[in-house]
Amino acid sequence: QINRHCCQCSDCGKFSYFFGTKSFAGQTNATWKEIWSLVWKPEVEIEIVEASLNGDTVEQVASFNLNTKLLESQSLTEAVEVLSTAFECGLTKCVKTAVLYVRNMAVGNISSIDAGLTIGTLSAIIRFGSIRKLDSEPIKPLLEQLFLKFCMQAEDDSICDKSLAEQLVKAISTVNDAVDSHDFLDKQLFISLLENLSDSDKINPLISGFACAVLNERGNVSGLSVIINRRLSRGTAPADGALWFEGFARKNKRSLINRLSIWEKLHEFVCELDDEDFKPVLLCLRRTFAEFSPSEKSDVAENIGEIMGIDSSEASEFISSEITEEEQQNLDQLDDFDFGDI
Repeated sequence: QINRHCCQCSDCGKFSYFFGTKSFAGQTNATWKEIWSLVWKPEVEIEIVEASLNGDTVEQVASFNLNTKLLESQSLTEAVEVLSTAFECGLTKCVKTAVLYVRNMAVGNISSIDAGLTIGTLSAIIRFGSIRKLDSEPIKPLLEQLFLKFCMQAEDDSICDKSLAEQLVKAISTVNDAVDSHDFLDKQLFISLLENLSDSDKINPLISGFACAVLNERGNVSGLSVIINRRLSRGTAPADGALWFEGFARKNKRSLINRLSIWEKLHEFVCELDDEDFKPVLLCLRRTFAEFSPSEKSDVAENIGEIMGIDSSEASEFISSEITEEEQQNLDQLDDFDFGDI
């Protein structure tokens, strides 16, 4: 009988031919299920002999390899991945070393993106420990340290281009999940950060929209219609308004679809645009609705149809129909348009 801990350590040891390989368990945000594929090959015996140079047991070899990888880490995210692997294997000494290493790196100059993604990994480690009965207490102070760092510098880092904004949105979403999972994180501090991001006109509009969506999902938004009227108005650059809506639509799509007033304002916003302003807005809207499921797109079409006085079935049929040759030619003309940082 093969011990799961032995398989886990061998997988961490990165034996190319070892008989235990962890497979994808098909879970999202869950940690209890594991699937292992066991295959014995002749090459295993040779590799075991070679690996014995680094230790007398599989656990020692795994610790040696992880410690080596830790020393070679060039970023905080790489180091915390080693910590996560060591924790998953139950390598106590390696975990202690990795925690100290990550804590020292976290003191330095790191971006809020790295801090946010690292928070997600540490949060998973703590939740994993609660299931496997592993001691995750040393991880909590590190998580709090990175959380405070993220809340203090995320607003300044949000003055960025579209590429970095996408990464920061992912980081904010990760921190949001961590705050919901751990009572020792200061939820009010995080909400204050979201409010600052949502209200700011200086930062990337994609981040403002997403922050507003997170606040709305948490029930911490007052006067949502006023915010939408400000963001989707002629006083806001059309491209910025479309980017804000793209971020806002990243959360709770069903609630968004059910608010007809939002679609009325979006319809009014688009109808007021001239041809040149419409092109960058079109790009954002296409990207936004690409994230919607077919049924959600159909519901959006019904909302727009109701606003325009079109029968809901006709609107749904139109949205699901294929693009005509003339429409495709109009889309092809966008290839020569300079969208800048949209």
